[in-house]
Amino acid sequence: MNIREVLATHGWLHQIFAVLSLVIVDLCNASVCADEMKDRMAYWESKAFSCPDSGVPFPSKAHGIPPTTCDSGDMTLFNGLLCASGEQRGCDGVKNAQGPNGRWWRSPAHIGKEAPNYDVSFSPDMARGVLLYAVTTKDAASFRKWVKWIDESRPCLVNLGGNCFFQGWPRLCTDDTQDKRCTFRPQTCGDIELVGKYLGVAEADICRRVLKSFQIRDDYIIPQTELAFGGALVNEPGFPMHLAGAEIFMIDKLGKTSIYSRAGALALAVREPKNPFFLYLAEGPTEKVKELTLKVCPAAGETPHELHQWAWEREAAESAWADSMYWDCIFMGKLLGY
Repeated sequence: MNIREVLATHGWLHQIFAVLSLVIVDLCNASVCADEMKDRMAYWESKAFSCPDSGVPFPSKAHGIPPTTCDSGDMTLFNGLLCASGEQRGCDGVKNAQGPNGRWWRSPAHIGKEAPNYDVSFSPDMARGVLLYAVTTKDAASFRKWVKWIDESRPCLVNLGGNCFFQGWPRLCTDDTQDKRCTFRPQTCGDIELVGKYLGVAEADICRRVLKSFQIRDDYIIPQTELAFGGALVNEPGFPMHLAGAEIFMIDKLGKTSIYSRAGALALAVREPKNPFFLYLAEGPTEKVKELTLKVCPAAGETPHELHQWAWEREAAESAWADSMYWDCIFMGKLLGY
């Protein structure tokens, strides 16, 4: 009997053969996808820009086609994400953005640049990159030095004869007089304390200590997993949702995953299904995440473009990946194990 006759005689064999065929097809697709990802990673590496302005090149956005000038004003956040994905150059980019007194800046090239001549020197968004760096590298010494600078740089509320008798609420920079964007938020308090506990830096309970000095209860500090869930549900599309994703990413890195953070990850993936970072947070390094990354990230032979987008902080409708800085795609490749 030939194979067709055997299959016709034994229907159950036909079913098994059909299932095996599907598995084989899937495995072949996975193999092709893996080869394609390796090729794409090599291509993205060849195109990604490193800013030389601080002496030690670091991952950065850029202006010009081909790139000619650095656009590194948000790179402490993105380098922190790269660091947490396993990209050492991202870790170095965050580490080198810390000044000698412990203060952290927007990038290594922005050390010393303050408002009003430049953009405000830091923000809670940039702090997220520092926290991801600290968790990934376990650099407790640099983290402790940062917390010490923050504590010493609190605004003076009562000054008598040039001596400060009473300091105010913590802040992440001292040049935000116009919009107070560096002022600690509840989530900043919780994040820094959480990372401080992870690293054994007791001084990171700065918000609790300040509240105690104000004779205010400290039980307003909401657990971070619950805040992350809320952010994933209600943050506006674009970079606010991306920040919620970065929060969940950090919670997972800390080993603090909970039902709230899992629900938050799923909410992000449902709200923005074409974002591979959000899908990764929900599913992990699956073939589906790999396929989506390959679908949206640039391939060889594309039209040259400015390298000024970290695509995962934009709404999918913007197609920001068409102007990818390539580091966003390298980030996804690292998360997927390449």
